[in-house]
Amino acid sequence: MFNFTGFMKKIILFCLIFSLVSCAGGEDTQKTTALKVETVENAQVGQAERAPEGERATQEASEPTRNSLFPKPLGWINDFEGILTGDQVGKLQEIVKAYEEKTSKEIAIVTTSSIEPYKSLSDYSNDLFNEWGIGKKEKDNGLLFVLCQNRKEVRMSTGLSTESELTDEVCKQIIEEKMIPELKKNQVFDAIKIGVESAIAQW
Repeated sequence: MFNFTGFMKKIILFCLIFSLVSCAGGEDTQKTTALKVETVENAQVGQAERAPEGERATQEASEPTRNSLFPKPLGWINDFEGILTGDQVGKLQEIVKAYEEKTSKEIAIVTTSSIEPYKSLSDYSNDLFNEWGIGKKEKDNGLLFVLCQNRKEVRMSTGLSTESELTDEVCKQIIEEKMIPELKKNQVFDAIKIGVESAIAQW
């Protein structure tokens, strides 16, 4: 005799088992999907925060440095350290302006209390010379004096045309024999003035 009650119990039991299996499988699928989304998001964040490499890194590193490293020139005389009086700045201005009008050669003077992030006044002076473009472009006939009292150093940087007359040896002689003795007496203006006049006499 067919046992209808027993048959229905088996069907109900089968349906319950199937339902449980389906629910369990759906939960795993959701967990897997969620995990993949989280992994992709993390990967995108990691890529966005990764430091630039190669040429792009060089460009991004150099741009802010180049824009902020040197102040804009104030004129021929740039007393950023504030060690010259107004009259002294005016006298130096007259000398270099008259010489430029007569010969087209340009002389710039800079005093600074710091050369950071540079370690060498020579490198600082040369880069400042190029940054400002001292001298007529077609002649490259510029001369830059940089004085840093904190380092007790003076540097002369020249354009290619200027260097043929104001050689390294000549510049060294002007600094050591003309400027340093005055600086040792704390006569900053006299040191700069004598240095400029000595350069003009040999240029």
